[in-house]
Amino acid sequence: MLWILVNMSTIYFLVTGLICLTITGAEDDDFDRRSDVFNRLREAYFKRGELEKRDCIGLGRPCRSTLAWNSRCCGDTVCYWPNGVSMTKDGYCVKCISNTQKCQLDSQCCELLVCHRESILSPDGRCGPKRGRNEICHENDNCISEKCVKTASSFWTEGRCE
Repeated sequence: MLWILVNMSTIYFLVTGLICLTITGAEDDDFDRRSDVFNRLREAYFKRGELEKRDCIGLGRPCRSTLAWNSRCCGDTVCYWPNGVSMTKDGYCVKCISNTQKCQLDSQCCELLVCHRESILSPDGRCGPKRGRNEICHENDNCISEKCVKTASSFWTEGRCE
């Protein structure tokens, strides 16, 4: 719900700014006044962004989200749930998720690792290195070759790295 409110406030903020620019733009020869409104709007937007950065969750602190990619962890840190993603239990902010640990997105895994799932519909997987030729895969980015070959009957389950 907080995510929706934050995005709605951003949209409201930008629409208000566009209305202000339109109103002040009624007089084409008054460039300075339009420029001043734009600069004030831009300054307020950047200050708002700085406040949001201060509002983020620090490394090692509890985090919760309905979506793994919207956890409010600071910077490049990610929300990690040791027992898999949960809407009712907190995870905690970590730098990255290491080899064999549960993950939801490739971006959560430490460098050179990807999130391997049991199927493309599974919410959780485990971080691991990209797989070689003829190894089981579910998505192209699971493979070193970036190509996971599936048959029509295996589309929802597994394929083999090319």
